[in-house]
Amino acid sequence: MKTIFIFLFFVAGILNIGCKATKQQTETVPDPEPVYSEQTPNPEQPIKISIPKLHIPENDSLFASIERTPCYGRCPTYKISIYKSGYVIYEGIRFVDRLGTYSTHISEKQIKAIISKAGEIGYFDLNEIYDSPVTDLPSTITYLSVKGQKKTIKNRVRGPETLKEYEKYFDALFEVVEWKKVFQRQNHGLRSVNRECLRCVHNHQ
Repeated sequence: MKTIFIFLFFVAGILNIGCKATKQQTETVPDPEPVYSEQTPNPEQPIKISIPKLHIPENDSLFASIERTPCYGRCPTYKISIYKSGYVIYEGIRFVDRLGTYSTHISEKQIKAIISKAGEIGYFDLNEIYDSPVTDLPSTITYLSVKGQKKTIKNRVRGPETLKEYEKYFDALFEVVEWKKVFQRQNHGLRSVNRECLRCVHNHQ
């Protein structure tokens, strides 16, 4: 019996030493460095994304625009921006058939027609703001730049009929053009990458 106890004590001592050696080895061996690749990007580094370019010449500038703002209901919300080269950007935001960002081109003749219509209504002689304390109404904001003259008009309420005619004329001009999709808007919001790209557009204004 004494021999059995000695044998068990000896075996227990060997196992205890083995466990300590294993624990020490576990504590002293460092974890391997993670390997990052295109499939497994480093979360601490920004992800590089290829953003499609909007083809606006560097020397181009904003010629005219129209923007319909939101209201508490289902008001169509969008913006159309025309550049002097004829390049046009459409941004459909809410309650419109065409959601997202689209582009097209118009001719010099069409640009002159907008200038002519603005001249007919005396656009540069109109007030800059037609507004009201009532906030549950959409605004129509137009901008025009012709021969050094620049003007922005915000029309929420009580704008003259001639201004409303100009706004309708502006919209009607783009009901028949062929639009090319640039970005797709999802859940009434552009993805962050698309906002960055749109910032490139507004830098030309």
